[in-house]
Amino acid sequence: MKSFDFIDCSGIGSSGKSAVVDLLAEYENLKVMPHEFEFDLFRIKGGLNDLRKDFYEDWSPIRSNSAYWKFFKLINLIGKNPKGLNFLSSMLTSGNRYDKKFKNIFISSSLNFLNSFVETEINGYWPFDHADMSNLQLAFYRIKEKLNSKKKVYSKIKVINGDDFDSRLNNFLYDLFHEIRNDKALVLNNFLEPYNSSKYLNIFPSAKQIVVIRDPRDSFVSGLSVGHSNSDDLKLIPANNDGYTLSSVGSNNIESFILRTKQFYKILKNNSHDRILKIRFEDLVLNYKETKKTIEKFLGLSDEDHTYKFKFFNPSESSKNVMIWKKFSNQNVIKRIKNDINYFEFKDF
Repeated sequence: MKSFDFIDCSGIGSSGKSAVVDLLAEYENLKVMPHEFEFDLFRIKGGLNDLRKDFYEDWSPIRSNSAYWKFFKLINLIGKNPKGLNFLSSMLTSGNRYDKKFKNIFISSSLNFLNSFVETEINGYWPFDHADMSNLQLAFYRIKEKLNSKKKVYSKIKVINGDDFDSRLNNFLYDLFHEIRNDKALVLNNFLEPYNSSKYLNIFPSAKQIVVIRDPRDSFVSGLSVGHSNSDDLKLIPANNDGYTLSSVGSNNIESFILRTKQFYKILKNNSHDRILKIRFEDLVLNYKETKKTIEKFLGLSDEDHTYKFKFFNPSESSKNVMIWKKFSNQNVIKRIKNDINYFEFKDF
């Protein structure tokens, strides 16, 4: 089995993950994927994690067949790279365009991986497909049945054998990233996510994960949209907050922000593994040398490997994003965040 070894950098939204990614980009022997590239195939609904569950962990003929077709649709959705002015194709795909990023091998490699589990295919009546149909598809299905065209509504039923799933998964991902990594250690963004990664690391025996956490008070202020901030507070909002991309953090509604953050940190607190390193964004910025040594020891790196120091990550510049909550106009909200989010160890640096 080929071992898909990688370093996963994960956060929970506005947590400072990009600072660690920038730091690792300064090491000669690492291949760091850019911030905007997050390989969603493992974590997304219908992706590799769900496929593993339904092919291997909790196999049944119904669930495994359904998982096959969901994954089939997904790889086409996120893989296609429409050419030129093909408006219709562009409307029917996501913005991932993985075929472009993987030199036109993503869809073909994913299909080969998927079909390697198929023992045989049966054309037959399969009412369990109805749950995965849209209202329009189900309506057409019923019309065909009424017209006595039952053979025309037969389904293609995949008989799945999920044996050796983890081995095949490692081989698939190793080959997919082979040219991109160019024999360097690969650094990915939010590949596993930080919530149940202790379980997933057992699938990838050589992988490691760095989870970046940040004071929720700063995350709250950083995530506010323009319409929810006064003129003084606007100065605290980082340049990468366009009022849209960070809206899922929930800062525009304090109730939602607290409930979301509590849930995230509750799950995160129980996620531990000897190949998971949790670091504070504030420590990386304010205790740079010590935190850098901790990261290097965890990853088996040395200071000699750190070829491009301060080229991408400047702790002095990032210090502007630490403890911004102290300058926020509504300190009652700040106090409530500290009092209500009881799964996070608050620390005033």
